[in-house]
Parts: sequence; C-alpha cells; structure tokens
Amino acid sequence: MFGAVEVIPINNMISFEDVHRHPQSSCYLRAGKVIKVCFHLNKHSSAITYDIDGGFKKYVNVEDCSSLISTKRQNLFYDTMFEIGNVVQIEIAGVKRHAEVDSIEVKWIGNPCIVSYGVRDRTETVYYGISEKELKKWNSVEL
Repeated sequence: MFGAVEVIPINNMISFEDVHRHPQSSCYLRAGKVIKVCFHLNKHSSAITYDIDGGFKKYVNVEDCSSLISTKRQNLFYDTMFEIGNVVQIEIAGVKRHAEVDSIEVKWIGNPCIVSYGVRDRTETVYYGISEKELKKWNSVEL
C-alpha cells in the first residue's frame, strides 16, 4: 500500500507563538523540535502523533493539530508490503498460525520510514509492533 501524509517535518521547530495563537482550540501540540513522526492506521481511523523535544522536557505521542495553519507542513510518503485486512502467517513461540493485519504504524525518525503491524489471531489476541521485515520472513514463499 502506497500513500502520503501531510505532517510537520522532522527537525522543524514549533514555536511557542504557533501553539498559543488560538487558545480556544483544543490543540495539544507543544513548542519544540519535532524528532519523530508516527502515522497510525486501522480499519476505522487514522492519527498522526509526534515526539517533540521541548528543551527541558520531551513530549511523546503528541497528537497533530490540523488547525495549526501557521506551521510549515510537508508530505511524507510510505509504502507498506501488507494492507489492513490481509490474512498473514505469524509465528508465536515457534508455532505458525493465521492472523489478520489489524493496524499499521509508520514511523519517521530519519530516512527511510519504519513500518510495523498489529495483527489479530483467531483467539482475538492482537500482537502489536511486528516489524515488516519479520512479517515478510514469516510469509515468504519457500521454493
């Protein structure tokens, strides 16, 4: 699955004035330098979060505020091997079983992006943080 998301770029500074320009809005962004961008995607919703270095404090998983128009944004692109709803094989404690891709998380800390998945097995247990490399290995066709 290929896509793009419009975000505040990594290493961009969010100023105190940008954050507090609209005090009536429910914006949770903090002033500081963006050090990580995450795009969370599941069946019914999506979200963008940031890790922000505020100098003396580090803020993690801060939700994006699309109403903040004064902050520079750019498109970040991603390409995933699997899509939500795909049936895949996973391996838990050495036992292979079928599961369905339940969520996708794309992280940008630098280049390239890092993709991980949440998969739901037949017992309705969801395993989060499965790397694309690992999921690819479990689902490769053996010749």
